Amino acid sequence: MNGDIPVDYVLFKLNETFQVKDIAKELVTAKDITEAKLIKSERDFDRIPIRIDGKITTYYDSNSNSEKQIDPGEIISDSTGILETLSYLSKKDFYFVLSGNDITHIVHYSDLNNQLVLTPLYTQISYCEIEIRNFARENCINNTEKGIENFLSSINQNIEGDYKIDVKRAVKQFNTKLKNQTQTDLFDELYLDDELILLRELFKVKLNSDQFKKFNNYINLSDISIRSYNELRTNIMHSKPEIIKQKSDISKWLDFMNFCQKAINVIKGKGVFQ
Repeated sequence: MNGDIPVDYVLFKLNETFQVKDIAKELVTAKDITEAKLIKSERDFDRIPIRIDGKITTYYDSNSNSEKQIDPGEIISDSTGILETLSYLSKKDFYFVLSGNDITHIVHYSDLNNQLVLTPLYTQISYCEIEIRNFARENCINNTEKGIENFLSSINQNIEGDYKIDVKRAVKQFNTKLKNQTQTDLFDELYLDDELILLRELFKVKLNSDQFKKFNNYINLSDISIRSYNELRTNIMHSKPEIIKQKSDISKWLDFMNFCQKAINVIKGKGVFQ
């Protein structure tokens, strides 16, 4: 398979390259709670750390109008990857960010709307899509344009329901790119929902009923999930300014990223098949 890079390595590189310090906000500190309240009135910050003798151990929480001790569970390292930060912020609204021995920044779940967050998310999705298309090529006997078209059409014939691979759309886009002398094939012109339907149906043919039941328990490829993943992917492609409109949106992205890892694993014969 082309581009056979371990998924763990991809995640490691993404977390190494895109870190929480790139999206976190620099702290504005106060010397006492009185000054903290003044900063709140002027700049409308919800949490203002209080620095005494060079150290920050407490902060003013305007939501409760009180001074609170900083809990170790409220602190993450500035080298924490953005994908890891996504997981952290699904559990808590904010974290103080530690640089060396000092708390220097704060990150809130709304900071996940920073455009830098799109890059590691898209990279993970893209890597998953490439693996699915390569897997499809391996399972297609005739990888000519007509051969792939017939292959996709035959898969559609075995799908119950109306949610199928949009072969006509792929053919249309392929022909347009062919006129422009763009090197491509029909698999490259599939949308994410097409690819996920294809992945599900390929494994349905490969596995017996018990194996496919395990496959379904490991990786969620219901029509509802496929539509949801496709919508999230569309948001990334169109660089939506807000991918996190409310905190519950974080769990959707975590589920999607987890799905991408599992999809790659099943293609490589890992996960449920180990």
